[in-house]
Amino acid sequence: MSLPFSDHPGLIRLETSLRQGLERLNHPPAAWTPEITAPDGRPALDVLIVGGGMNGLAAAFALRRQGLHAIRQIDRRPAGLEGPWLTYARMEMLRSPKHLTGPAMGIPDLTFRAW
Repeated sequence: MSLPFSDHPGLIRLETSLRQGLERLNHPPAAWTPEITAPDGRPALDVLIVGGGMNGLAAAFALRRQGLHAIRQIDRRPAGLEGPWLTYARMEMLRSPKHLTGPAMGIPDLTFRAW
């Protein structure tokens, strides 16, 4: 019987290394945009991202790395089913060419090769 993919020792080591690297990079940095209240009294957003796939996630991560925190990301799928992961991208292992860095944002542990 094989382990669930999320419990694989290699993935656990990669996630630990990634977490340590992000701490060293001071991620997430402190917010630098002023908090603004919308006309309805709720906090206003700096950015709204439509889509929870790889590009939407990469955009949100890039903005957070720049100190923007008032970000909302929406997806038409129900919570837990966002993005392509449970629909058309049904692969257990990443099949992207390993020479591409993908949306790694300059962080080695986020590259396809790290997977």
